[in-house]
Amino acid sequence: YRMGDFYELFFEDAKRAAQILDITLTRRGTDKAGNTIAMAGVPFHAADSYMARLIAAGQTVVVCEQVDDASNDAASPSSAPSAIGDKQKKSSKATGIMRREVVKTLTAGTITDDALIAPNHTPTVVAIDIETPKANSKQPLQAAISQMDLAAGTLTTQTLSANHNDIEGLQAQMLTVLARFAPSECIISEALGEQTGENWSLWLRQSLDCPIIEVAANDFHRQHASATLCQQFDVQRLDGLGISDATLAQSSCAALIHYARQTQQ
Repeated sequence: YRMGDFYELFFEDAKRAAQILDITLTRRGTDKAGNTIAMAGVPFHAADSYMARLIAAGQTVVVCEQVDDASNDAASPSSAPSAIGDKQKKSSKATGIMRREVVKTLTAGTITDDALIAPNHTPTVVAIDIETPKANSKQPLQAAISQMDLAAGTLTTQTLSANHNDIEGLQAQMLTVLARFAPSECIISEALGEQTGENWSLWLRQSLDCPIIEVAANDFHRQHASATLCQQFDVQRLDGLGISDATLAQSSCAALIHYARQTQQ
């Protein structure tokens, strides 16, 4: 949260940031239950370097800026938000609570600001969807891994399959693709851990050296994925994209589009 010349963090966020950034952890009064409110802050003029360190540590950074002068009228129109690090003008007329809004969500795989990107590194995010056949079924194990590079504006997808009981075979294929993609971040459905059999969520966390983010299961909704992709690419059908019959490729690509929309406000 922008508070004057500082960006402040509170509660558990403050404790985590203080540990990662080696900054002072202070307190700011108490909450309604009487618990001390943890607080930590960094100067706005050095915010980029601190945010880059948080992102490199696998954290998601949500930036809330002051968007207008404080006013007793909460419905008053707001001025345009200033960029990160830009010093905001103070008003002698400001009274009451300063209104703030989320202006940026920064994640390891979706950042596009050069000031936050390590040298010789291209941030990308992958989405993984897996279809596990029902018990006693002879249907194959299937997976799709899709990669998004926001800076280049590209979306790439790879579908995989293995015999219905060959989990290790599918995992080996997945690791090969993931090694090639070298993602900065991975998103999976929150429902992936609920699938019977292999604990895919745990396996991915043990196998990948990047943040694993669980998103709403609806972002991977297979029945809605086609419509999301057609809208994004302004097409009527997916035939020209080569994934008209690849349900998991559609759902993982659609999940990336939802994620980009959420983070690129």
